[in-house]
Amino acid sequence: MKSVKLTVFFLILSLRLFAQGTNNAFDYDATDFNVILKELGISTFKFPIKQDADQLLNIVLEEYENKELIKKVSVIDDVKQSFVEIGIDGLSYFKPKNDSTYFHRFYFFKNDSTMKIRMKTHGIELEKVFAFEGKSLYSINTDGSIGDELRENQHVEFNNESKILLYLYANSVNEKDKPLWCPNGLSKEQLLERFYYFIFISIEPYKEE
Repeated sequence: MKSVKLTVFFLILSLRLFAQGTNNAFDYDATDFNVILKELGISTFKFPIKQDADQLLNIVLEEYENKELIKKVSVIDDVKQSFVEIGIDGLSYFKPKNDSTYFHRFYFFKNDSTMKIRMKTHGIELEKVFAFEGKSLYSINTDGSIGDELRENQHVEFNNESKILLYLYANSVNEKDKPLWCPNGLSKEQLLERFYYFIFISIEPYKEE
């Protein structure tokens, strides 16, 4: 059903990209797209991160349920493992050629029983699927300090320390009526105490073995 809705959505866009209605002829903008995509269970985020040529940065995903770490994913390790079978050094994709600002993109796709996260970083695109049974109301938030950096500098500075870029948090199905209030300003430890389920997405230095 969701694929049908998406097809209709993009068909409408292709036909009427610059008009929302005969009596409301304003261009579609980011607010419109975000509302429509959210209704379809899709959320998008991108982070321009300033990176020196000698820095090797890794994206790490951590899944917590009821304060317990149940899954940890290292993007570089996953890519290295998948490429070794075909004789390619996956690590080479993550080594920048020069000092620059690189975009790291994240797309969340929610359906009834799973949350799929598709990531695109340094030319590599991969996805991870997380079971979502037993969860109810959820939201996705950018870490407050990261948001401040983006507003001030239009990019994120990296100082060789792990940084949480964003996180998904959710109530359990037994707490579906509990408000999911904004958690800005809380530490990771405080967040884990207040909500049932998390997927943290961080960027951190990668050490070659």
